[in-house]
Amino acid sequence: MSYYNHTSKLIRIIFLSILFISNLSLIPQATAAVKMPNCTILNSWAAIAYTKNKSLPGNTFLRSKLLLDGFKDELMKKVFGKTFNQWSDADFIKLRKKALACDPRLAEQIRAAQQKRNRELITVLQGARGFTYGYLKMGTPNYYNMVIAQQRKNYTGSKKSTALVAKQRKELKAMKATTANIKKITSMARNPDLLYLTPFESRNHHATLRGYGTKLSGDIVVNAADKFKSYPKTVDGLRKLQAYRTKLQKDLTSVEQYKWKTFNAALNDIASASVGDFEKQLNALPATAQNVRKVKASVNNLFKFLVEESTLKSYRKVVKKRMVSMRQELRKNTCYKSLDMMGLKKKYHDVPMLSYTGESTLGLLICDISRAGNKFQKYEDASLFGSTYTLTLLSRRGISITIGMKKVEAVEGKKMLAGTVIKDASSETKLTLTGWQDYVAKLAGRKRGRY
Repeated sequence: MSYYNHTSKLIRIIFLSILFISNLSLIPQATAAVKMPNCTILNSWAAIAYTKNKSLPGNTFLRSKLLLDGFKDELMKKVFGKTFNQWSDADFIKLRKKALACDPRLAEQIRAAQQKRNRELITVLQGARGFTYGYLKMGTPNYYNMVIAQQRKNYTGSKKSTALVAKQRKELKAMKATTANIKKITSMARNPDLLYLTPFESRNHHATLRGYGTKLSGDIVVNAADKFKSYPKTVDGLRKLQAYRTKLQKDLTSVEQYKWKTFNAALNDIASASVGDFEKQLNALPATAQNVRKVKASVNNLFKFLVEESTLKSYRKVVKKRMVSMRQELRKNTCYKSLDMMGLKKKYHDVPMLSYTGESTLGLLICDISRAGNKFQKYEDASLFGSTYTLTLLSRRGISITIGMKKVEAVEGKKMLAGTVIKDASSETKLTLTGWQDYVAKLAGRKRGRY
């Protein structure tokens, strides 16, 4: 890599020396007709032209829209006295003849440079041949004529491209931040007249277009701050705010992330204030298997953009709570139909009960333990002056078990029945709340705790 860089620098020095020092006095001034320079100047022109385009495959010019650097105005005017568009067919025939006439001298110079092992000079001289024979195909008249014809088209196209770039950049500077202008910039970039720019010019101009598009897009987002804040603090407002941003984004090009800070603030503000409305909507959904799936996906479906994790946790908590209650309702629909056959009166179905999963009902508890092979025998309310409720079961092993229960505040603000003592014919065991949950889990066939 270091050798390549060093060589490139030396080549540039040689080019400058040849063109601007040794031959400056020999370059013809602008005249009414094209005048062919001497072989030294012609070969210098060819070498410089080749170096500027040496990375291009020589067989692409009949398909390419690239104007070769050797035919650009500055170099053509300096060397031949006229710009490319002022040349006639006869002038190009003269150029070919002159280049062919100069080739023997060029070949001699290459051999001399090879004998002296002057690699830099060899590169320069071979570059001249690369342009005349490699690119222009001077030795093949028909191909040469086709290349010149294509270059004439490219010259006209290049002028159009250059003028269009200047026009577009002037328009860009006058543009205001509107979605219409964003679309216009996108349309500008697709203008086919830009296809005649060089790769460097094309990259540079398209980068300018993208830069203006990004700037105007960012300004539009900043200007939309009041719109972001205008949505109601409800789930519906939350959806509409996100839909507005989605639509806005489609109309814009890339936007620097920090420009969305007003949107992010509005989103989090509305989201944190809409948890109650979200819970209300979920609670209004009937308990069906389809709605359980709908509730499970509700948070992901609601938020299309990132919100603060603390806010997201509040929504997930609501979802979890509603899914539990829905599943209970679904279980009730199946379970409660069988309770009359078991002998539990309907008025006791929804008696609040602490189960192994937490808050439940007496009816659901009896269904759970019955599915595990236990049989419900009877349930008795507390006596007028008593506080103990009684549930009698026949265990899977055929042993009659009596469970004494009391109302406790197992969940803050809610009283429910929980077993406090278990009796059979030969023993009596007192239970804590967690002990009761472990025991019920065992009765229902769920392995939990020591019971």
